[in-house]
Amino acid sequence: MKRVEDVHLLVGDTTFVANAAGDSAIAHFVTATIAHATISRIDVSQALTAPGVLAVVTGADLEQAGRPTYVPGLMAGFPEHTAARVLARDRVRFVGEAVVAIVAETDAEAEDAAELVIIEYEPLPVVVDLATAHEAMPIFDGTDSNVLAVDELED
Repeated sequence: MKRVEDVHLLVGDTTFVANAAGDSAIAHFVTATIAHATISRIDVSQALTAPGVLAVVTGADLEQAGRPTYVPGLMAGFPEHTAARVLARDRVRFVGEAVVAIVAETDAEAEDAAELVIIEYEPLPVVVDLATAHEAMPIFDGTDSNVLAVDELED
């Protein structure tokens, strides 16, 4: 199939979010640097006072404010406790999981503030293959296994 959606991108006939003018803020996420761990401490005090920062939000802040803490609809049909968190609260489950959100006036200010966030982790066992996942510590709280569903296929 011939691609038809790229022309406006290639000829400069589009506006990217990064180039949009106006009163907009930028969100930047501080993400987990470890594959599986409990979060023992998050210190955002320096980021809160960084230039251009409008807000610094953790999973605990979302919970305290009564905001949604889970991403709805990502894992339809699976138990609610397996849904992805908006921001990790007590435990990270993969490298790159969002832990802190920083909102700033510019992307550079948000990135600079992210460098000031301190997150301390207590590493947990990591599973990297299906063969050991069955016996490993459950990745989701409230379960006794890493098996979420079993389905049998017929020939």
